[in-house]
Amino acid sequence: MAGGSGVNRDYTFSDGELLLFVNNLSTSMTRDLSEFGSYGVSSLKIDNLIDLSDVFQALPSDDLMRTDLSYEVEQKNAKMNIVLGTMRSISARAKAVFGENSSKYRSMSPGNISQLTDSELLLAAGQVHDAAAANQAALDAEGVTVLYLSDFQTAIQDYEDALTAVGNKKMIRDDSTEERILKGNELYGYVVKYCDYGKAIWDGLSQAKYNDYIIYTGGSTGIPGKIQNVAYNQLNNQITWDANPIVDTYQVEISDDEATWVLEYEGTDANAGIGKPPGTWYARVRGINDKGNGAWSDTLEYNVIILPPEMIEVIYQSGNHRVIVDWQATPYCDKYEVWNSEVALGQPAGTFTKLAEPTNHNYYHTTYTEDNRNYYYVVGVSISLGMSSEPSSQLWVDVPV
Repeated sequence: MAGGSGVNRDYTFSDGELLLFVNNLSTSMTRDLSEFGSYGVSSLKIDNLIDLSDVFQALPSDDLMRTDLSYEVEQKNAKMNIVLGTMRSISARAKAVFGENSSKYRSMSPGNISQLTDSELLLAAGQVHDAAAANQAALDAEGVTVLYLSDFQTAIQDYEDALTAVGNKKMIRDDSTEERILKGNELYGYVVKYCDYGKAIWDGLSQAKYNDYIIYTGGSTGIPGKIQNVAYNQLNNQITWDANPIVDTYQVEISDDEATWVLEYEGTDANAGIGKPPGTWYARVRGINDKGNGAWSDTLEYNVIILPPEMIEVIYQSGNHRVIVDWQATPYCDKYEVWNSEVALGQPAGTFTKLAEPTNHNYYHTTYTEDNRNYYYVVGVSISLGMSSEPSSQLWVDVPV
């Protein structure tokens, strides 16, 4: 789109998408620097690409230029309305003094002034002012005083100055737009060249890396934006994120240190099963379509812990003379600790004592005292990792005589 500059952009997506793509491209080229060496591409040339992108980004956007122009237009319109109001007032007073059919009235009433262009209105305002000044003595009694006409002259000058300011802003906007388009085209030219190199390097060797150098082939509406709301559900060991309708493929990378990233998932679903042991790790997600690779999501940091078991039920079986304590199994646990507090009926829990360490997810308690209340909670334990969970919630049961 050329705007008012007469220069056309060589790319069809937005400037923001171009900057995003250059950022991703420079990352991919840095990763593949040894392969790019045979094409004469060094780290210095990648730095030059980034510098050019920074220069392009620093140029004022058309939105900013349009905002500045809109402000000047508003100021011009406000001053124009003052001139219009004064012209209508002088016309009404001339009609009262000289009559509707007089030539003097017609000299101060130039027709439908609201339909005039800015330049026509400026000319008509000057003519009305001069005609009113020539007949000021006759109009003085109606309020058209020397001071009134002086203020009118000032309003006309303010209007003219505002028109000049609007013209200057339009010229600045056109020049700025042309400069931005030319710089954007220069940046895009490097993008096309380096993407052609990247595709030539990885064609037939790595589809994922080849995709990093695809700009667009048409079809969807743009490069995918940053993936949002990346989260991890430890119960099912799954990373989830908000689906993006223009994404064809998602990629998930995992890292233990935020320095070395490993591709963990590539597919069309907006979720991925991730089997990570307890500890701190990081994940990021991006979307890919036929116009290129979107930005990586914000990095998800997750400290995987051993989750406390979830208590299901505690019941007394009179036929077997036992209390059954049942809970939900927890990932990474090799065994569980069952804790008990036995108190008089109706009393709150007191001191807890560990009863047993079963490997399954239920326990039969038979060493209780009848006519007491028994409270229970469970702790998950990983022997191999040397970690334990927080205690589960507590449940209780009254054991009758």
